[in-house]
Amino acid sequence: MKRNGEKKAGTPRHEAGHRQHERLEEEEELFQRLLGQPLQQWDEAIKPDVPSIQALTQLTQQHRSDMRRKLWRDLVLLWIVSGVLLSGLLILVQEDIRLFVIVQVTVFAAALLFLVGERVHREVRRKWTN
Repeated sequence: MKRNGEKKAGTPRHEAGHRQHERLEEEEELFQRLLGQPLQQWDEAIKPDVPSIQALTQLTQQHRSDMRRKLWRDLVLLWIVSGVLLSGLLILVQEDIRLFVIVQVTVFAAALLFLVGERVHREVRRKWTN
């Protein structure tokens, strides 16, 4: 039992923690004395310029217009390719129905093989990255 005014001796674990804390404080003070000012000057010297709202707005508008132009180009290309393919298939249906069926079965098989190959490739890649 403690008497009034008598302090309990600290445990070794508590004293070791206190010493470690004091050592960390001393290291922090030494670090600030040696490198504090040069690091602060260096930080101030390399601060990037913040662009204005107008510059950011112009950048986003330019990006949007570039993306819109690319999307329209891709859409026109898609329509041209699909028109050529559909025209060719319509001509093929009228000329030789057997050849049309062979082309359809071949395209279906190629698409199926592609999808299976992609799935296998994805599984192998997932196994190797985990």
